[in-house]
Amino acid sequence: TPHEKFKTVKRELGLNNQDIANIVGQSVQNIKQQSVPGKELGKIPLLINWFYDNYLKEKNNDSQFQKKN
Repeated sequence: TPHEKFKTVKRELGLNNQDIANIVGQSVQNIKQQSVPGKELGKIPLLINWFYDNYLKEKNNDSQFQKKN
């Protein structure tokens, strides 16, 4: 689920809700409200998931390209 993915992304990046709040200029309470299980994931967590997925895809494509050369 998007919530599980958000938890995984935070763990893999070594971030917590306070870190994310500081990065995006929001309160930690705002981040918590956007990631309540059972509710739709908010825009900031969704964006973090999207960025992480796309960053990894790009990173993997770059490493595959380097291996071929």
